Formats: sequence, structure tokens, C-alpha cells
Amino acid sequence: PNKAEEKLFSDIVMPYVASGVVTAKWGSKTQSYQVLELRVYSTSESWDKKASSFGDVIRNKKNLFGKFEDRAKQLLAKNKDRVFMITPIQGSKTGDQEQQRILREFDQRFEVVEKVIESFGGIAIRIDRERPLEDLVTTIKREIRNSRFLVADLTDERQSCYFEAGFAEALNKPIVYIASKNSVMLPGSPTKIHFDIHKNIQFFTNHEELKDNLVAVINKNRKLLLEDKADEEIGIVN
Repeated sequence: PNKAEEKLFSDIVMPYVASGVVTAKWGSKTQSYQVLELRVYSTSESWDKKASSFGDVIRNKKNLFGKFEDRAKQLLAKNKDRVFMITPIQGSKTGDQEQQRILREFDQRFEVVEKVIESFGGIAIRIDRERPLEDLVTTIKREIRNSRFLVADLTDERQSCYFEAGFAEALNKPIVYIASKNSVMLPGSPTKIHFDIHKNIQFFTNHEELKDNLVAVINKNRKLLLEDKADEEIGIVN
């Protein structure tokens, strides 16, 4: 209960459609469950279990799973190009307001990138949205190898992001570098990018500019990034 639509889609619907298994947290325990049927309901407010039963909240509401299932099946199709996003994994949903702000900002950036990549017929991958069985570095390397190209957010210059970008560069994978003009960790401070790659970074000030810049750079370099895709330019429909 009480998940935002995009969080529900990535955490619950995608794993269910892919494998029939969902990993969920109940109280202090995180556990994987085989799910026989998944139902999705929309409510105008978060459910307060102390105020009403869940059955009362969803009474007479329509099961919306179908629309989520169609989207998940499209993204999971074998012919979908995978685009790995290198991004700082910062902040915490259980932390203070500042930690929640940082987490929310990077989540919202990924949602922008995810929608842009989806509009080009691909699927965006963020490592912390997966539930790998092997160690994290092995999973990251596999995803980078399997990606058509990468989007790398170098805001605040996290060491892990440079590691992943360096590995991708060594494999000659195309990388679209992005960064906000101001730091997320230190609001008001300008972003500083080291080395020569700063000449190729798509800087942005807000999510709308991030979307526009990403669409433009993919369209401009579509022969390199999407070799076997249609020649027509693609854009986002709001």
C-alpha cells in the first residue's frame, strides 16, 4: 500500500510480470513472495490502517493492473534496447528531510530519463531498482556490457559513477553525460566536473531542461546510439 505510481511500477509490477515474484517489506522484514494475482487500486489519499480497513478503501474501485501490465510487457520485450543509467545513489527515504530531498531528486531524474528512453523504444536500467543474486559489481558490469548506450549523471562526482563510466569507456560504449548546474548535496554550489569530459556534458537546471537536452542529444546522435532504429526523429509527448 501507499506507493507512488512510478515506484509501484518499478518495485512491484515489473518484477511480477517478469517472474511472478515480488520482493516487499512488511514491518522490519524484507521477503520475496510468489504472487498468483496482482491487483492495483488508485486512491486519492494514503491509506491509514488505523482509520479504516483496506477492504473499505478499495470497495467499488476498479482494478487498474491491466494498464500497468501492458506497459511492463512492452518494456520487458526481448527487442528492447537496454540503457544503463549511471547515477549517484544518495539520500534515504527513512532519513531526515534533507536526506529525503536528495533521494527524491535523483529518483525524479531517473523517471525523466526512463520516460525519454521509453519514447525511443528502449528501457532504462538503474542498478538499485534490480534485485540481483550476484554481487553488485558483477551486476553493474553485466548491465553495462548489455547496454546499447549509457546515460551518466556526474553531478557531485561520486567515485562509483566514475568507476562505472570508466568501465563503459573501456568497452567503447557510447555515453551521454549529464549533470545539473548546481550540486544536489550542497544546494547553491555550482557543479564542478574534472577532466576533459566536461566539454561533452549536457548541463541542465531543471527536469524539463534535462528531458529536452536528452531528447535532442539522442536525436542528433541516433545513428551512433540507435543504429537500427527508424531514421525519423523522436520526441516526448506530454
